[in-house]
Amino acid sequence: MKQYKWERDQIAAIKEYIAHFGHFSAKLARQAQSKEKALAKMECCGITEKVRRDSILVFRFTDVGKLPPPVLQFSEVSFGYTPDNLIYKNIDFGVDLDSRIALVGTNESGKSTLLKLMIGDLFPTDGMVNVIIT
Repeated sequence: MKQYKWERDQIAAIKEYIAHFGHFSAKLARQAQSKEKALAKMECCGITEKVRRDSILVFRFTDVGKLPPPVLQFSEVSFGYTPDNLIYKNIDFGVDLDSRIALVGTNESGKSTLLKLMIGDLFPTDGMVNVIIT
């Protein structure tokens, strides 16, 4: 925006100078011609376009109410990438809308695997993962 205003001010000043001094003495006429060339060069190289503000989008979502708990339920879930090396065995838990969850553990302890089971990228070898989707 500053660049746009600066260029507009410069163009106005140059045009005013050309209009005022273009027909005076030879020295001032040469300066006016020089300023005309500078103006032409500015216009040739491209002038910064006026900055337009983006339109404001407003989203309104209707209240869907509360979902009945649990929204996510693990029932006796077991999982392992190989049958003889299980990462999880018979885990049970539920998550409702008010739950706050933190997955904390060392590297290679199965945090990402648990998340993939939650979102359905992986399927348990035993048990059931129930996700309520509305």
